[in-house]
Amino acid sequence: MQKTVSLYEGQYNSAVLSRSIQGNILVGLFSFATFYVISLSTYAYINIYVEKKRETPTLEEVWSYSKYYALRFLWANFLAVIFLIAGLVMCVLPFFYLWPILSIALSAIVLENGDISYSFSRGFKLIKENWWMSFGTLIILTIVYYACAMAIILPVTIAGSGATLFLPDFNLPFYVLVIKSVLTSLAQFLILIPIIGVSLLFFSLVEKKESEGLLERINSVGLENKQIKSKDEEY
Repeated sequence: MQKTVSLYEGQYNSAVLSRSIQGNILVGLFSFATFYVISLSTYAYINIYVEKKRETPTLEEVWSYSKYYALRFLWANFLAVIFLIAGLVMCVLPFFYLWPILSIALSAIVLENGDISYSFSRGFKLIKENWWMSFGTLIILTIVYYACAMAIILPVTIAGSGATLFLPDFNLPFYVLVIKSVLTSLAQFLILIPIIGVSLLFFSLVEKKESEGLLERINSVGLENKQIKSKDEEY
């Protein structure tokens, strides 16, 4: 009898574990899909906004740009996830090193119409000598995002959990479920905070890099002029 009970308990526990794993996978996929759609459409909006000299893009323009970059941006995201997972496996430090680089690389896919190899190379070049500043910016953006999300989700979660203790059959009223769903969706849209922040960081790094390159070219031209003048004086 005890063996039968333990057998049933084992089957029940394995079933619960299996459902838990499936649920986590679905949540992970949904989170990735949400991030992908919001980030792609936001980068497309910013790209059009910059190209049109600060004119508000139309919905059709954003949709057209999003379709154009969709597949390329999707593959780049998959590669970024693989690199970040590999970084976590390799003592965590490579994860933090790659995080700013890959964030900039993903934005370059849309903001500079780059292919995957160009964008990843662009990420490394822009982050070079600016890693600490970029990493610090991402940390601040992440803290702000999670603080805002928790401010929305946490009270609803606590209220819902407390209400189930005093309700029959632990059933929440329908309107409570609706409010919870709306607020959870709103919290997911707060991912716009780090996405817009990464876009501003990208343009800042590009401007800094290009101004440094322009300064080097001006200095080299000045050096050449000095050399020419010195040669003329020798004659």
